Amino acid sequence: MTRASIPALFAAHVARTPEAVALSDRDRSMTYREFDESTNRLAHLLVERGARPGRCVAVLMERSAPAIVAIVAVLKTGAAYLPIDPAMPDTRVAFMLTDAAPIVALTTAELRDRLDGFDGAVIDADDPAVHTRPATALPPPADDNIAYVIYTSGTTGTPKGVAVTHHNVTHLLASLLDRPAPAGCGASAIRWPSTSRCGRSSAPCWAADACWSCPTRWCARRKTCTPC
Repeated sequence: MTRASIPALFAAHVARTPEAVALSDRDRSMTYREFDESTNRLAHLLVERGARPGRCVAVLMERSAPAIVAIVAVLKTGAAYLPIDPAMPDTRVAFMLTDAAPIVALTTAELRDRLDGFDGAVIDADDPAVHTRPATALPPPADDNIAYVIYTSGTTGTPKGVAVTHHNVTHLLASLLDRPAPAGCGASAIRWPSTSRCGRSSAPCWAADACWSCPTRWCARRKTCTPC
């Protein structure tokens, strides 16, 4: 696989199989075309609020199809996403927000109060304003841009942020493409055990010819950021 960012790989897959199922949860399923348009609209709104390469966007959402849409939209802006598990205590959430200093946070109405101390812009993933933004694609980020920031557990000291580049992820995807996939929707089916684990994230794996199945809870771990 040649070096490329996650959105660049995703765009190529949308062009190949626009009507294949890309994402599903208990409530709905989305084709690659629908998924692409939804993430493009949200990405445009995020850019208006300051998301760009070199910045970070917090994603505080329960595991669901909208959470995957949020993560992919952040990736399309060139910003890094910071996954925050709603099950984390307030002190941990506050630490991550202070340490990573995201420019924007994406959440839902049910979780909005968890961000009361956050100084940046907060966007509700269900904000009607998203649907008024263009469905056109933004220029893809560079492959050496940071894709996401994940935090260590802190069991041996202060949690530290680990910054993972797009190339790190696409290199992993190249190895996944060579593995046999379980039976499911389309070419392969990936059941989402978590949006992220220390040092890696499973969320961008839709680029690997996958249909996402999102059953409900994710795991996240924490400018201490060390590129992998």
